[in-house]
Amino acid sequence: MTAAPPAGSQSCGAHPNSPHSLEELARLDRAFLRLRRLIFRPDTQSIPIPSLGRTVDLAKVMACVAIAEGPEIMGLAHAPTVKDIATILELEHSTASRMLTEAEVDGLVVRSTDPTDRRRTIVELTDDGRALLADSQRIRTWAIGGVLSEWDPSEVEQLSTLLEKLVATFNERMPKLMEQAHGEFDEAHGGAHHIT
Repeated sequence: MTAAPPAGSQSCGAHPNSPHSLEELARLDRAFLRLRRLIFRPDTQSIPIPSLGRTVDLAKVMACVAIAEGPEIMGLAHAPTVKDIATILELEHSTASRMLTEAEVDGLVVRSTDPTDRRRTIVELTDDGRALLADSQRIRTWAIGGVLSEWDPSEVEQLSTLLEKLVATFNERMPKLMEQAHGEFDEAHGGAHHIT
């Protein structure tokens, strides 16, 4: 069970259940922010796809990955819907729909009626979408290999294990913690402000 943040505090300190120092948590936060900036720099917003002979926006690549992994992630017996893709990518439905429309115009995905439930529209990869998926996986793996080329294999294995654990923990705990943080902020400011 997660403890509620202290009511009415103007600034957050370490979470009451955390055994970690505020300095170490701030160091980790700075590293997360730097990593996010590095990954989402403008020059990394597209990936060259040799089989298509062009570059493709990272957002479309992520949409294709979500379509491919959707049934497993969501436990679906059918191809994912736009709503499923929005859930997987943690986007608003309208944003996911717009992204998928752009991918459809590019010939990467196709929407169709689910043959088992005609009320449902599913999203599937085209041949070009599957080629993009394979090429982008190879290129991302190649780039990660280059970035970590001077690391010891045991360090890379440990990093993979810890990142998988971190992703699972974030997925489980972060939504509730952010909800608590919003509640604390609203209470401290009379409900008139929202953290965005």
